[in-house]
Formats: sequence, C-alpha cells, structure tokens
Amino acid sequence: MMNSGLTIVLLLSTFGLSAFSHSYSKCCPQSFFCELRNKLKAANQLCPQNKTTYVHLSHIGEKNCKSLTEELHNKQDVYRSLCGKCFTTMIFSEKNTVDYARSDGAPEMNKFTMCLWVKTKQDPTNAHYISYALEDADNQILLYVSPESKLALCIEHDSKKRTCSSGDKIAINDGNWNHICVTWQSSDGGYSFHKNGAIVARGTLSKWAEMPAIPGDGTWVFRQDQDKVGGKFDADQSATGEFTEVNIWNETLRQPKIMDMSKSFKPLKTDGNVKSWADFICGARGNVIFGND
Repeated sequence: MMNSGLTIVLLLSTFGLSAFSHSYSKCCPQSFFCELRNKLKAANQLCPQNKTTYVHLSHIGEKNCKSLTEELHNKQDVYRSLCGKCFTTMIFSEKNTVDYARSDGAPEMNKFTMCLWVKTKQDPTNAHYISYALEDADNQILLYVSPESKLALCIEHDSKKRTCSSGDKIAINDGNWNHICVTWQSSDGGYSFHKNGAIVARGTLSKWAEMPAIPGDGTWVFRQDQDKVGGKFDADQSATGEFTEVNIWNETLRQPKIMDMSKSFKPLKTDGNVKSWADFICGARGNVIFGND
C-alpha cells in the first residue's frame, strides 16, 4: 500500500507549474524551491525511472509510473531553469558558528569525489569547507586548509585515528573563482587534488594496501568543522567567501569530467549522486546569503 504522505506530495507535484512560472518568473523563495525538490524526490521513490507498473493517485486515478516519472523529470528541468538564478552562490562574509549548510545521509563509500567552486580572499589557515561526521567519528571526512596553508583531506579510521594529506600548498584565496576537486579511494588510500581542472597534488593516506570504507548514514556540513554530529562549531574554523556547486559522488571522477566541470559553473546542472548543490541549498541554516554571480 502506498504511503499516504508520499501520495499527497506526489499529487501536489503534478499541478501548479503554470502558476509557479507566472508568480516566480523573476525569483522563487528558497522554501518553495525546496518543497518542490522534496516532492520530486518522493515521486522518484514511488516511481523509479523505467518502472512500468501503475500507482493510484486520489482525484487522478491510475497513472503509469514511467510516464509520470518522465513528466516530473521534465518539470524538474523547468523548475531549475526558473530557480537556478536565485541560488547561484552562497555568500559568507564573516566568521561565525550560525551560518552553514547541512545535509544528512550517505551510502557506504569506498571511493569519493568532492568538488566546489570558491572565491575568497580569506587568510587560508584553518578554513573548513566540507565535514562529514558520525556519532563515533566527528572527522570521518574533512576538507580544509591546514595551519600550514595547505588544502588538506583527512580521513578518520581505526578507532578515531585521523590521517591527512600532506601535499604542496594549493592557493585558492586570490579573490578569483577557483574550481577545486578532491578524490579518494579505499583500495590504496590514494587521493588527488584538482585545481581548475589540473591535478596539483596526489599521494596516499595509507601505509597499508587498503583503507576501510567510509561508513554511511552520516551528516554533511558545508563551511564548518563538526566536533559533534551537526554542531559544536568553532568560529575561527569557519570559511568565508562565495561558494557554489558543492557536489559529492561515491566514485572517483575521471580527469576529463573534472576538466569539463572546471570550465564554467552551471548551478543546479551538475548533481553529485551522494550530495548535490541543491541539497546544500535546502540545508542552509542561519542567515546564509544567496547570490547570483
């Protein structure tokens, strides 16, 4: 039997496109944008793409899952074209503990790629960008700038032992837009840093042949370092600047793909399959300012 809550949001998401495009042709509220996104997620959960069975929707009757899903995906493209300009960037002008973005959940990962665009002039020491935490590992994954001004990747393993990269200094605080990606794989602990499409550092986080997989079901925070799940932030560790297209995949993206993404940012067009920019938009907390650079 279909979950009643999902039925309701699926029903709602099949109507109102013309009214939406008329009312919000210039910009749309964050809350409405995220409500639509949640409805589409519910629809996709009920009707995976290419599913050929039918579902019964109140006031509509039987709907073919394949055609319904295709219709909703088409509407998602329209929603994004209308809303994307409103959420091009997040702007953090001062260090604090209240402004950040959070998104929960992840699969177990034996590899990943994390990418973001950043424009900042911040003194690079101790600026934290992406944090992934679990109850027993608050630094399971950490992407930050170390006190030595090195962009660093840290992985927690073996009873809260943390291993970090030690690559060369990667300057990103020149006030220009820079595209940063980092990849990691458990098979050999290997990592790589990419700046504006080029590999600028690579190495291994492991003295052994293999590192443990990253556990799932944790919490992602952008712009703060979690000292406990979802909180216990330190203002001195917060990042400042303008950011966009924070995406996370459970695969190591190939160099041509990273190079292509680095050529220009296209908000809400490139989605990580673990976390996407839209997930962080909808998880914004505090007084996050959205820009349209």
